[in-house]
Amino acid sequence: MTRAAITIAFFGVLFCLLSVVLGAMAAHMVKSQFGPSAYDTFALASQYQFYHGLGLLALAVFQNKYKNNYFTLAFICFSIGILLFSGSLYLLALKSIILPSLIKILGPLTPIGGIFFIIGWIFFLIGIVKSKAHVKTL
Repeated sequence: MTRAAITIAFFGVLFCLLSVVLGAMAAHMVKSQFGPSAYDTFALASQYQFYHGLGLLALAVFQNKYKNNYFTLAFICFSIGILLFSGSLYLLALKSIILPSLIKILGPLTPIGGIFFIIGWIFFLIGIVKSKAHVKTL
């Protein structure tokens, strides 16, 4: 595997692993200590983190085969999206232990992270289209 593909795969697995750990934490701690609404928010963050971790694993396969800069851009967007979208939701779910001034900052980060997810999928799609154009037909 190329170095870029290994890096993307590493982060894909890391994000999936962390989402499972955080999801288990939500099931056992968040719901009982912070309530059902906090649990739902935390679980949503974990789900989106896992989905995009899997997306990164698929991206690593394409990056290894086609070595396309669009796949690198998708990797960056997915990673930023996970940090902003899922990260802000994790913190918002636990808002009772976070400073009120920090909560005002976190709210806008969630949709910005969602935009990064969308842009990442667009880059992934462009990368696939561009890579297909370079494949020789038999």
